[in-house]
Amino acid sequence: MAHALVLGAWFSYPEQANKALRLAGDAWEKMPSLKPAMNVEAAAKLPLHEEISSNFAPWAPLAYDGDVLPTEIRVGDRVYASLKDAAKALKDNDLMEIGAGVYRTGFAVKANNVTILGRGHVVIEKAAIQGKAAMVIQGNNTTLHNIECRFITVRDKNGACVRLSGSGLVLEHVYFHDSQQGVLTGGSPGTVRIYSSRFERLGNRGRAHGIYIGGGKLIIDRSLFLAAKSEGHEIKSRSASTRISNTVIASFSSRNSRLLDISNGGVLSIKRSVLAQGPGSANGDMIGYGLEGYKYKSNAVTLQDNVILLERNGRDVLYHAKQPSPALIMTANLIIGSDAYTGSNSNLLFDTRAQAGLPAYPFLPEVSGQDGS
Repeated sequence: MAHALVLGAWFSYPEQANKALRLAGDAWEKMPSLKPAMNVEAAAKLPLHEEISSNFAPWAPLAYDGDVLPTEIRVGDRVYASLKDAAKALKDNDLMEIGAGVYRTGFAVKANNVTILGRGHVVIEKAAIQGKAAMVIQGNNTTLHNIECRFITVRDKNGACVRLSGSGLVLEHVYFHDSQQGVLTGGSPGTVRIYSSRFERLGNRGRAHGIYIGGGKLIIDRSLFLAAKSEGHEIKSRSASTRISNTVIASFSSRNSRLLDISNGGVLSIKRSVLAQGPGSANGDMIGYGLEGYKYKSNAVTLQDNVILLERNGRDVLYHAKQPSPALIMTANLIIGSDAYTGSNSNLLFDTRAQAGLPAYPFLPEVSGQDGS
């Protein structure tokens, strides 16, 4: 109860929390060091799927009681026999509605300003076209809403639910999981926006990731990025601007790499979120920044009002940047772990969950406004 109240105040009343944190931070700095090398207090004992389910309810499609029948695919008043045929018929500004069902054929979208809606529980599985993805988006300004995608693989080992070669993408209430990759874009994807969505158990051989955004801008809000596998990153972004809010990014006991790889620098902002590097992570970095060389004139990193858990067994570093790097601006974060850190006294630092009043691993605190289920 106590930890819930503290965390609730943290996200709901940041100004008051910041004042309390400054006072607590002053006291903390005067205390003797309590930072032995830390392994996670309670090593992973549950299977990965139980670690996840103990924190998050299963993803659920949005309820639908309209007139689009199960397995029916509509574009306007036209009904099509397959996703491929419907997508081929799309024209600019069209709406494509997919009735509830499991679909095992992929499709390509060439038209612009298209919206694709799942009506009920729509699942696309084991489907890939052009050796790339289940959904190949070649047009501009595409929106995908209320769709589950799973079990996507291709010969090149980077099969994605969505492959974007056009510009501009919105994903809202989608669930991409158990594939080689969730989203993969080219180098000029425009702005990619991800809202109220869930990405889980994605990655392959360190070359495919939860999402891999090749440029442009990336905006994420109220989403879940969980348990990237096979040394993939939960989020890999080469965008000029990567802005994340109200989101959980957690590896649990999966063998992921970094939670975030911001390969070429740019503006990185993470606010009101939970970052949790778990005991099985293959990489000692939670966040990598500019490690493949700086590409942009504007480079800045801000972490604010987050809960950060560094619980990898072994070397565990919150932030690893190519030097010279921009200053890391960190304010009003709750940080648990033994990573060497100096910064603003508005952050609270603890070696263990117990010291911070949090339940044992794999518990994760909730995020205000979170909606990835």
